[in-house]
Amino acid sequence: MVFLVGLIEEIIFRSILQNRLEVFLGSREGLIITSVLFGLMHSVYGNVIEVFYALLVGFIIGYIFYKTRSLPLVAMIHGFINVFLFGVIPHLL
Repeated sequence: MVFLVGLIEEIIFRSILQNRLEVFLGSREGLIITSVLFGLMHSVYGNVIEVFYALLVGFIIGYIFYKTRSLPLVAMIHGFINVFLFGVIPHLL
């Protein structure tokens, strides 16, 4: 989950989608639309709070990508968030 899922989602959402939307619509709009789509993609979890959480995290990661243009950095952040959410927290509850 650290290296594969985060990397694939970040390639799709940041490297492809956010970059292209920024060219066509501007930086702010590209970031917002990409974040909303990222949140909606996570709607399969079925919980509205989780969708809003994914939207917020998508916005933060998108903003980091906008500022740094570092795909490896945001993929690593995404991967560690996934490990924490799905690997660490369930064992603490």
